[in-house]
Amino acid sequence: DLEVFIRALSPVAIANATTFQNQHVSNTLWAFARLLLDDRLLRNALYQQGMDRVSSFDVQGLSNMCWSMAYFSDGPAPLLTAMVERSAVLVSEFTAQEIANTVWACSKMKYVDAQFLHCVSKEAELKVSLFKVQELSNAALAFATLSHVDDRIMRVIGSAFLSNIDHADCQALSNTAWSFAKLTATDEALDAAISDRARGKISEFVPQGLTNLAWAMAFR
Repeated sequence: DLEVFIRALSPVAIANATTFQNQHVSNTLWAFARLLLDDRLLRNALYQQGMDRVSSFDVQGLSNMCWSMAYFSDGPAPLLTAMVERSAVLVSEFTAQEIANTVWACSKMKYVDAQFLHCVSKEAELKVSLFKVQELSNAALAFATLSHVDDRIMRVIGSAFLSNIDHADCQALSNTAWSFAKLTATDEALDAAISDRARGKISEFVPQGLTNLAWAMAFR
């Protein structure tokens, strides 16, 4: 099956990791994460390649590496630091999805870099019209998890989320409500819209989503 085939590729990839181009390194790690395949030997080989060549990674490679490291929750701290520093340099080249994925990865690994968060907030503000509703929710959740207080970016995210709320699923609704409450970012229009939207989808919420939503509304 597919898993057997992919796992058969692992020893070959490890043996040839030093010959991989940057894109091969990040895409291979990303593929194993997306396929939920845990292969520590391969990850370690790819992490080492990432560390050796981080200064030449492009924005997609950085985003894929950070996302994958967050998924596996075992990326070396020096590699994450180097990836974030490189991302700060190239932040103007990031797409909306790459911004959301990278800040989500930082939040998942509890990695706080105030300078990077400031840079990425400014870039997110410039590109907010390009964010999908789930990306807006993920960005808000990341900032809240990292306790990154920036009233301006939260207002911008809130306005964009409100404009696209008809596309928000239960997870996006509960995460956004929780994030704004956690950062005490007041937005009465957004609160009301989330409440209305959630009321019509209440049977679709998972327990954690209901808990987060209830906490957010009670906190107000």
